[in-house]
Amino acid sequence: MRVIQKVPTLRLLTRSRADILAVARRISGPLQTVLGSDYSVEVAEMKSQIGSGAMPIDLLPSAGLRIRPKKKNSRMLRKIISSFRQLPKPVVGRVNDDALVLDLRCLELETEFLQQLSLLKIARE
Repeated sequence: MRVIQKVPTLRLLTRSRADILAVARRISGPLQTVLGSDYSVEVAEMKSQIGSGAMPIDLLPSAGLRIRPKKKNSRMLRKIISSFRQLPKPVVGRVNDDALVLDLRCLELETEFLQQLSLLKIARE
């Protein structure tokens, strides 16, 4: 077996943007369905920050999702961030431009991610 497939860190760091983008496209629809019409889910190309120590700013091409309330509403954004963190397997993203950004570079268990979406506590306006 190739070392890249055996070592999780190498496997995740060497994933292609195209592969990650395909994951984002597959899960965006089910996520939009769960979140409903008060939120938008957008597939987006992005960069993953990697490294630490002397090189903490190296970037890799990646892809993911941008989730935002359709009405600019910081309470709804905070609530959805909290809801993702409270899932049985917490999902943590970053906030950028009034959106929760989920970089999917390290998401390997799509089915588990999708199965727990029904547990999200969604703020409605």
